[in-house]
Amino acid sequence: MATQLQIRRGTSTQVAAFTGAEGEIVVNTTNDSVHVNDGSTQGGFELARVDGSNWAITNAISTTNNISFGDSDKAIFGAGSDLQIYHDGNHSYIQESGTGNLRILAENFTVRNAANNESMIIAVPDGAVTLFHDSSSKLATTSTGIDVTGAISASGDLNLSSAGPGITLTDTDNNPDYQIKNGNGSFRIIDTTNSQDRININSSAHVGINNTAPEYALDVDDDTGNAYIAINRATQSQGEVGFKLDGGTSGGDWFIYQKTGGDDLNFYQGIDRVTFMANGNVGIGTGTSVSAKFHVAGSPQATSGALALLRNSDATSSNTTFGGVFFSSSPGTDFSIGKSNVNTATTLSFRNGNTGASLMDLTSSGNLLVGKTEDGTSNAGHVLFGNGAAYHIRSGGFTNFFNRLSSDGEILRFAKDGTTIGKIGVVATNNLFINGDTIGLAIGDDNVYPANSSGASTDGATDLGDALARWRDAHLSRYLISHQGAFLGGNSSGNYLHEYEEGTFTPNLSFGGVASGISWNVQAGRYTKIGRLVLVGVYLYTTGGRGSQTGNATVNMPFLSEVGHPDLWVPISNRSGITAGSNKTLTIYFPQPNFGSVRFYAGDNGGGANNILTHASFAASGTLEVSFTISYMSSQ
Repeated sequence: MATQLQIRRGTSTQVAAFTGAEGEIVVNTTNDSVHVNDGSTQGGFELARVDGSNWAITNAISTTNNISFGDSDKAIFGAGSDLQIYHDGNHSYIQESGTGNLRILAENFTVRNAANNESMIIAVPDGAVTLFHDSSSKLATTSTGIDVTGAISASGDLNLSSAGPGITLTDTDNNPDYQIKNGNGSFRIIDTTNSQDRININSSAHVGINNTAPEYALDVDDDTGNAYIAINRATQSQGEVGFKLDGGTSGGDWFIYQKTGGDDLNFYQGIDRVTFMANGNVGIGTGTSVSAKFHVAGSPQATSGALALLRNSDATSSNTTFGGVFFSSSPGTDFSIGKSNVNTATTLSFRNGNTGASLMDLTSSGNLLVGKTEDGTSNAGHVLFGNGAAYHIRSGGFTNFFNRLSSDGEILRFAKDGTTIGKIGVVATNNLFINGDTIGLAIGDDNVYPANSSGASTDGATDLGDALARWRDAHLSRYLISHQGAFLGGNSSGNYLHEYEEGTFTPNLSFGGVASGISWNVQAGRYTKIGRLVLVGVYLYTTGGRGSQTGNATVNMPFLSEVGHPDLWVPISNRSGITAGSNKTLTIYFPQPNFGSVRFYAGDNGGGANNILTHASFAASGTLEVSFTISYMSSQ
């Protein structure tokens, strides 16, 4: 046995490379672990870590004291952390996320407050589950349902389902008691004390009062045999509405009554307003002097100056022989409504009561004709068809006048199946707009512009046609736009503009055809293409130099050059980090036809060789900047 204990310390790297003597202890200062050596194994054997991360307890633990966990430290159970118990400093949690159930097994289950002096839930095997409020039992389960102590408040529906469900209302102070019940197809309110249906609504929607088998919409029985329905105010002097078989004329604003000793039925409000005579005549405002089957009397209306008089078909006046209703004022023009012929006609006609001329007809088909007697389109007048169609016909003038007052907005609205699909209206005081569901046109004094659904103008949001539905030609006073293209200032081939395009592209500086390795601060390119004429602007800027690429320097263009463009030379004046040589002018050019890039060229300004610039003329590090514009004819 060794007689000396040796302890060393070191980092994780040092400990892993160390082979200690047998029994020698090494402390790993990187992860706070302790290692023991056997004299031959490099790195030794890890015994323990300060944080306990390499501990595993495989046997039972017994303690006679508390096990304490810090805030948000958890007691975790299950291979997948299915059950966790912890406290986060404010709340305590039992979190179960396994595939099974959280089961609490108890012979008697109770939930009490933290002071253990108030019950909240008690559950007893084979017995009740009771919920408490402030230690007072409020809801308990029973063998047949639930028992509730106190009032029940609900914000939703209360559904009762059984064979003949009911609610019994027991008044502990007075009789009788009542039950609301649904059974055998009837809804019933039952006086359970006297075993009598007070209200019964059957499956035919008949309502019975004191009647268990109502035969009519409202079927009322009276236990005393004297059926009476009355709606009364607190005192008779304040008025009442009543139905009486016989009685006086006092005590209410309105009465339906039969006068004592008389045979007439009267509607009374201060005076007799409507009288039904025993001979069948009906009078409104006539009192007892009813001289026709339907007789209206009273002061004339201030605006019309007339009352209605309904005469029978035996009247001697010729303007009522076709049978109907006659409106008469004296003197003045009379009007009549009736069938155009007593025996055979199927049209209800509105006529001049003096001349018999038809003013408006309603046919048996449901069509309304105004100012004409046939529903064709050759004569002036209006026809409103029962199917929703309409004719408006006029000779020598407008047929419809629509006038919106005060504010701007829609005048006509069009819909399909109830959904609005279009409008016609006014915007900006006197501009007409026509639109569909979301877009349309507004028409001003001298222009037509695109608009939204309310008629307000829009900009750049509306197309004419699309890829599959196109307009053919647009003939304008200055331009012609057709399926062949755009012609500016005329329609000859010399005025033809077959294409116009604006856009951006990403220019790159390449050496020997390789563009990688340069980290650009700015890399911008824009172009305008009019027909085959291309105008290009390029700006390249980096603070990191060209990198390590080698070869001829080129910058890519958005379109290929046309045949014959190798002779296009464009000087460059804005540059930094590019060396062209003394007495040289830096230019760019297309090296050959149908080429997609320009090269850099140093031209001779006073003697010396001309040079195609390579990587050697561009700064390998630091600022490298170049900008230029070029115009050329594309081959596309």
